[in-house]
Amino acid sequence: TETATMATNGRSSARPGSDHRSRGVQGTVRFRTTFRNTIYDVFRARGWRETESDTDWDVAWVDVGWIRDNMDAMHFDEHQRINHFRNHYELTRKDAMNRNLRRMQRQLMREERHDEARKYDFFPTTYVLPVDYGPFVEEFKQQANAIWIMKPIGKAQGKGAAAAGLSFPSRLLNL
Repeated sequence: TETATMATNGRSSARPGSDHRSRGVQGTVRFRTTFRNTIYDVFRARGWRETESDTDWDVAWVDVGWIRDNMDAMHFDEHQRINHFRNHYELTRKDAMNRNLRRMQRQLMREERHDEARKYDFFPTTYVLPVDYGPFVEEFKQQANAIWIMKPIGKAQGKGAAAAGLSFPSRLLNL
């Protein structure tokens, strides 16, 4: 079984020569990738044809740097698929996702949609340091037996993550 999820931005363009029905070999998928790893090997094993073009492809599997450099200036055809969302970090970075969930919860409360806002109570109390330092210290003092998970912003796969509790260095909290 094979599963892959790719995002489209929902926009299309009328670029001359980009009609995917006349792309040469019927049914051949053209791909663009910045990787030479398993992704590349799987695409080739499926009989897909690599293209070096930044615009004329069916599937693009590219790194975040390519997205940052190219995506805002591009308009995609309806058939094109790419492996990142525009502003994907709003979902993939823990601090940004937390900010967006809180924002949605506050908006629903302002609209007096309290039942729906309560559905956003699933995520843990989160503080971004040093911005939320004061509220974090107060909560830390009140929750003496709590275990906190500290995660550096912009890291993934557990890199730099640590559990903290009563043994947390008090010099960092000025307790």
